[in-house]
Amino acid sequence: MDKKLFKMILTICLVSIAFAFILWNFTVFYDFFIKALRILRPVFFGFFIAFILMRPYDFFNNLFLKAKFGKKHPKIFAGISLLIVYVLLLLIITGIVWIVIPQFVTSIVNFSSNINSYFDNIKNSTNDVINYLNEKIPDDINLVEKIQGYISQIPEILQAVFLGAFGVTSSIISVIIDIGIGFMISMYFLVGKEKLKLQLRKVILALFKEKTAQSISSTLSLISQTFSNYIVGQIIEAFVLGTLSFIGMTIFRFEYPLLISVFLGVTSLIPVIGPYIGTIPSAFILLLISPLKAFWFIIFVIGLQQIESNIFYPRVVGTKVGLPAIWVLVAVLVGGGLFGIIGILIAVPTMSVIYDLSRKRIYDTLDKKKISVK
Repeated sequence: MDKKLFKMILTICLVSIAFAFILWNFTVFYDFFIKALRILRPVFFGFFIAFILMRPYDFFNNLFLKAKFGKKHPKIFAGISLLIVYVLLLLIITGIVWIVIPQFVTSIVNFSSNINSYFDNIKNSTNDVINYLNEKIPDDINLVEKIQGYISQIPEILQAVFLGAFGVTSSIISVIIDIGIGFMISMYFLVGKEKLKLQLRKVILALFKEKTAQSISSTLSLISQTFSNYIVGQIIEAFVLGTLSFIGMTIFRFEYPLLISVFLGVTSLIPVIGPYIGTIPSAFILLLISPLKAFWFIIFVIGLQQIESNIFYPRVVGTKVGLPAIWVLVAVLVGGGLFGIIGILIAVPTMSVIYDLSRKRIYDTLDKKKISVK
């Protein structure tokens, strides 16, 4: 038997046995995988923070390297660039902690203290509707009793939501600690990124043939560029939407402008369904105050999203990702179905990479076959 064929058959057999073994002991491997992810969570946070800060770090570092004094002492000015980036980041975080969070907490406290009066507003409005329905609906229909039953359950639902929020406090503290460790790890990623790239390239060249290694390197470069463009773009887009929402809500005198604007900005990070996730609960908050305000708020958000999606989003995110709208929707559905909220967040850049690689492969194949498609 040919040695090449024998190796291929042996490899297939070994892979099949390993795959069957993993499936047979799926629970054990899954638990081990989850524990490994938990242990490595600070490393992932560090890599993510470094990924976000890479562009501003490169900007300041290149700025120094262009000057004569920067070329003479590159390591010193690399450290200065790192210091500048983290000082700016800490200033932003401090601004959020000292300015945004207190007002955010105040809005939540005010909302909680006024919940009884808001509930009375809804109850009075419901009674008006019920009185109207009593005249229009036959007596044998229990719609009125059902509405009253649903309304009476609202306080219990809100209480359960708040208890659930307090129940995850320990998990939040654990995540904050991991993020703190991740900040320190991210410094090593940023300072040693060129060395890490060189080491990775050496490993690829050692394991694969030159042509394959070049293809892998170009693919990794595409992945890095796509994810960087998308993540930075989404963060800018969320900040723009939250800011515009706060300004508009303040001008039109909607209640809780900061609370709702922060919520809209955060949920806008989720593609396609993010605006709906942010709008519906926000409208419900204003519905408790006044149904008319909730209606005008929905109109306001629709107009704001039209401005954001047609003016800001194409400039900030859309042109950088370059993925058709239909594939964005498919990516979100598949990513969310497989991996939940994390899958939704990474689905679009992942699909963009697959789309670009597939398109390149298709066009290369058509060129080889000398086929022209218009």
